[in-house]
Amino acid sequence: MMHNLSDYWRMHHIQLLYSNYKRQRMRYLLFIFIIGILLSSCGDIKKNPDGSKEYNYYYSDGTLKKQKKFYTDSTGAEVEYWTFYYPNGKIKKEGITKNNKSTGLWKFYYENGKIKSETEFQNEIRHGSTKYYWENGKTQEEGTYSNGQLNGIWTAYYINGQKEREGEMIDGKENGVWKMWTEKGELYVTGEYDMGKLVNEDYEIVSE
Repeated sequence: MMHNLSDYWRMHHIQLLYSNYKRQRMRYLLFIFIIGILLSSCGDIKKNPDGSKEYNYYYSDGTLKKQKKFYTDSTGAEVEYWTFYYPNGKIKKEGITKNNKSTGLWKFYYENGKIKSETEFQNEIRHGSTKYYWENGKTQEEGTYSNGQLNGIWTAYYINGQKEREGEMIDGKENGVWKMWTEKGELYVTGEYDMGKLVNEDYEIVSE
């Protein structure tokens, strides 16, 4: 009986060791898999003649996903110029970050490579001129941001280039007189706003 019991514990111990081995092996394989993904998505740092450095990131198929060129300016701030790519190789967006915050002009593109929008940033906040484009290259909307809020004249256009609407924005709210036109360029609505609240509206008779 003691012999059988000893065999039982020996077999139980072997099973525990084997089970532990399988768990460790799975962890090891998972670790190798994750490292492989990380290595496939990154590239080596390249030093450019101008003193800046360049780092590339890749999609799993080896296609360039994003690239950053970076250097330290005279104030000690880290400046990075980023370029992001669609899987088809066309640029998706590009711009500068300073101390990890978007700054200056950023450009965004459609998947076919045509410009989609241009926006100025300051410390990760929209600040400055902004312009959106239709895919045919014509302006879709344009205006100005101040500390993340729309301020000043905002204009929207139809895809044929005619004005659709225009008016003043104050802290992200319509204010004053706003006008709307048909695709043929005929004025058909004039509205008056008081900080986002419509207080008066007039309609014009237009041709069909």
